[in-house]
Amino acid sequence: MSEKSPYPKADLLMRAMARLFDAVVASILLLALPVPAGEALAAAYLLLSDGAAGQSLGKRLVGIRAVAWRRRTPASLRQSALRNWMLAAVPLLGLVPTVGPLWVGAAGLGVVLAEAALAALDELGWRMGDRFAGTQVVDTSVPLALEELGTLQRFQKVPGQAEAAPW
Repeated sequence: MSEKSPYPKADLLMRAMARLFDAVVASILLLALPVPAGEALAAAYLLLSDGAAGQSLGKRLVGIRAVAWRRRTPASLRQSALRNWMLAAVPLLGLVPTVGPLWVGAAGLGVVLAEAALAALDELGWRMGDRFAGTQVVDTSVPLALEELGTLQRFQKVPGQAEAAPW
């Protein structure tokens, strides 16, 4: 992405806590359901969870969201899939007969650590998935568009601006 986002970098501890919570949810699905349903539902959760108003359960819990920063809207299901496909592929490794749970765990840890390192090093907190999807994780207190600033601010007169018609 050659452009710069208008949003500040989200707190990395909050992002880590959200990711941990989402990993727990995926692990519960994985372990509680029989093969292949557990793997499929865990992968689907990880793949699409950021598409619910830009917030997975973990992001909602800690107060952050994924946004399409160019459009200034919460991430869509498509963007969620683009930003999370590497994470979602991990539970599907369990379906490969020669791959044991230890390798699945190691692959998951490797993906999470690599993405966390990229987010920590980038000035706006972009990880590889954010670059694929054109998204950024932000604090929910950051307004996405002028409408979120409130109706009073939308109707305030800007110095030097002509008076707008009431209709």
